[in-house]
Amino acid sequence: MGDHLNLHIRHRFYQIVWFQVVMTTAASGLVFLLVLMRLRISTELSEAQMREHLIEKERVARELHDTLLQGFQGVLLRIQAAARLVPLGEPARCALEAALDQADEVLIEGRNSIPYQRVGDSASMDLVRAFEKCIANLQLGKYITAQTEVLECPRHLQRLVQVAIYGIGREALTNAFRHSDATEISLKLSFGDAEFRMLCQDDGIGVAPEITAAGQLRGHLGLVGMREEARKIRAIFGIRRVDPHGTIIEIVIPARIAYIRRKRRSLLKILLMLMRRTSDLSPESALQCTSDQVIK
Repeated sequence: MGDHLNLHIRHRFYQIVWFQVVMTTAASGLVFLLVLMRLRISTELSEAQMREHLIEKERVARELHDTLLQGFQGVLLRIQAAARLVPLGEPARCALEAALDQADEVLIEGRNSIPYQRVGDSASMDLVRAFEKCIANLQLGKYITAQTEVLECPRHLQRLVQVAIYGIGREALTNAFRHSDATEISLKLSFGDAEFRMLCQDDGIGVAPEITAAGQLRGHLGLVGMREEARKIRAIFGIRRVDPHGTIIEIVIPARIAYIRRKRRSLLKILLMLMRRTSDLSPESALQCTSDQVIK
């Protein structure tokens, strides 16, 4: 019988199962943190761009209000003074009064479109009320049923996102009232966890296929303006015809862009807060508090 020699070779540390599990978990956590950091940086850049767009919108709104509309109002006053010089019953007087009435409507419409550019807060219910007021103004003199519907619990929207949503929705409602020959119009606002969605639907004649293909109606900039507003806030914009009749205009905005983010405490701040509370509840601090009460 020959001699037997048993050899036991230990695994190196990187060959141990628990070490591999720990390193795999650490690598996965590092990748997750990098992706999370990248997402946060992208969100902050989007918010910075939206703030720049909002500042520009407010500047344009101030200039329109302080220069163009005020100047237009001055011109109307001078035309009214000139119209009073024309005797009553003259054709020129009737033409001037009709032109002044139309100019007043244009002025009111222009002023109604400006104040919302300078909304003070981002409460989503302000957006709902603004749409309800817009629908009420568009319904004057027309037998069209229109309503605003809020799906899920409303959330606070980013300021520029709210302004862009109102601009797109107002243009969609205006087109539906003026050009669709619809009898029913609905505007739905969905405040979902993953995304915000606005849908404007009517039961009118429907958008022509050539308009959908071209992305605009020749001589009109409504669709172009809506697409530009959606692009500024990184929203998905869509318009489609509904069979047998009707049109749907829809925008979808990711939640990380649409909603105001709550400030989260970092892990370091939480640890410091816990350490401070622990030190406050230490025996020494408790004894000091007791002695202070006795002295009092």
